[in-house]
Amino acid sequence: MDPSKGHLVPETLLKRRHDLDELRAKHAAQALVRQGNTNRKKIDRSSTNRALIKLKVRKPESFLKNRKQKTNMQIRFDRVKKGGMHSQATDKIDLSVQLIDPASVDGDGDADMDNDETKDKTVQMNARLKDPSRYPTDESIMTELTRRYRGREVSSFSRLNSVGAKVVLVVRVADGIGCPTSCRKVLTSFRLREPWEAVLLRYDASTAKRLKLVEPYVAYGIPTRDLVSDLVTRRGYGIEVEAEAGADGTITLGKSPVPKRVALKDNVVVEKALGDPHGIICVEDLVHQLHSCGGAFAPCSKFLWPFRLAAPRSKYQRDTLKHLEKRADYGDMGGAIVDFAKNML
Repeated sequence: MDPSKGHLVPETLLKRRHDLDELRAKHAAQALVRQGNTNRKKIDRSSTNRALIKLKVRKPESFLKNRKQKTNMQIRFDRVKKGGMHSQATDKIDLSVQLIDPASVDGDGDADMDNDETKDKTVQMNARLKDPSRYPTDESIMTELTRRYRGREVSSFSRLNSVGAKVVLVVRVADGIGCPTSCRKVLTSFRLREPWEAVLLRYDASTAKRLKLVEPYVAYGIPTRDLVSDLVTRRGYGIEVEAEAGADGTITLGKSPVPKRVALKDNVVVEKALGDPHGIICVEDLVHQLHSCGGAFAPCSKFLWPFRLAAPRSKYQRDTLKHLEKRADYGDMGGAIVDFAKNML
């Protein structure tokens, strides 16, 4: 190398300098544009107003997507309301039955295999029972399954729908983005104003039709007594309205009484609200009325604040992996609502 020509500069260093020069030129151009725009609003970024500044950027595609979803949901709502999907829904009890193959048991009746081999001989079948009024309890269903599958032992069964149930647990599983006004009104009538809120409803023909109208936004099924007890004791809050006592001793409510959310710490709260008119003096009486759909179900359900459950997934899974999510946790889940709700307690 000729020393008179000086040292050669590497090509990577020259490219880096070129990129830096382009970046400086871009920043200088943006500064000139900001100086020339005199109509730009000045934001006070002092420490006192910094907490009030909240910028949210939404892509134009999101508006189009929400509008399309809202239109499709309104079309579905009108179709179901006119007698479409809810009239085609089954009125029979669908079951998933676990049967034990008699081949896994020897002739003397003693199992000659270990648990793993016996489990492999378990057969799963689907069954359908007509006339749900004939099977009001699980014992009557087990009796019918034993009669139907003679020669096989019925290990267990689970409900695939809520037909024939007296009470259902309804959980809102979707937010209000893209939700039409008609669906919002139905959800508000169920007192489900926020996602992951749950209520207990009497399951009749009117409730079943309204649930079909908002099926993409809710998940419902048949709760067990243990689940109802866990909901009341762990997530239960009552509604208390403060009253004023007059001079003559009469108790009157204000013009616009505001309900107060009170935790069910003891039985005093339950007895104060439901003891005198309905004879419910403890939490166990409240759970019994809710599970068995007793005569005081309506005031008990009205007394309870909607259960606020925890989201079953993390924020990362809800936001970042939303495009990979396959929505299977909505609609009539039958007995599967028990495990679904326990994950959110």
